[in-house]
Amino acid sequence: MNDTYARGRELAEALNPGMEQALEERYGALLPGIHTLKRTTAALALLAFPSVGVAQDTPFANSDLIALSDGAMVATGYIDGLLGPREPDLLSVLSRTEDGTWARSDVNVSNSVATWPNVLAVTNDGQTAISTEPFAQPAEDAREFSEIEQGNTLTVVDLSDRANPTVRQTVEAAGPPTAIDIHPSGEVIAVTYAALGQIALYPLDDGQLGKPTVQDLGIEDVDNTFVPEIRWHPSGAFAAVTLGGAAKIAFFRYADGVLEPCDPTARITMCLQETCT
Repeated sequence: MNDTYARGRELAEALNPGMEQALEERYGALLPGIHTLKRTTAALALLAFPSVGVAQDTPFANSDLIALSDGAMVATGYIDGLLGPREPDLLSVLSRTEDGTWARSDVNVSNSVATWPNVLAVTNDGQTAISTEPFAQPAEDAREFSEIEQGNTLTVVDLSDRANPTVRQTVEAAGPPTAIDIHPSGEVIAVTYAALGQIALYPLDDGQLGKPTVQDLGIEDVDNTFVPEIRWHPSGAFAAVTLGGAAKIAFFRYADGVLEPCDPTARITMCLQETCT
């Protein structure tokens, strides 16, 4: 058993005690390759975090892990569309204590893993997490994912006390919030209303979201403007979105609080300079 796999299993067990055994009992006979699937998933999850590569006995060094749990969604739901037993949606903080054991702290935060991994962002100082809710909570009698309505909530969580994360603010969005990313300045967050083809820019001041500026993509000759992802350039002067239905990436220049589409005929290298033309 390699170190990455072992660390992945340790982390997964700490986040969801007994889950591996439960999956084995429920799906082992139906999915003979579930062992390989679990190994691959653990490895990929760990490789997503650069700090995993450190030569220590922890999956990440001197850091905490912030995770979301969708209480109605199970892994097999991506295949059969069926929901699992109801559990609370959670934001969890997982960290090492002084004696080297894992400590987990939870707070209820409505979320959906249907559009992961871009539904959670944490400020650079690690004091604030913001989660989107692409899909709302399912009704008690809902059995299939298709029965869940679109969500409309942004949740701001105070992480200043990792042992006691608390909800600082909930905001009702004007559309189903999907992807989220925090501007390098820490003063603005970008949220996509994926199904509406819109981007909302929320001011972030003292850990609180203000009134957003909502804009259409403003891109011509694109029939499908579904926007499941957005990312800021490290300079903060540009942003990129994926157009899921069109299999394209669009680039924007950020100035005066507005995202302006870059000329689609311009080279990307030109767009990432001082102007987009």
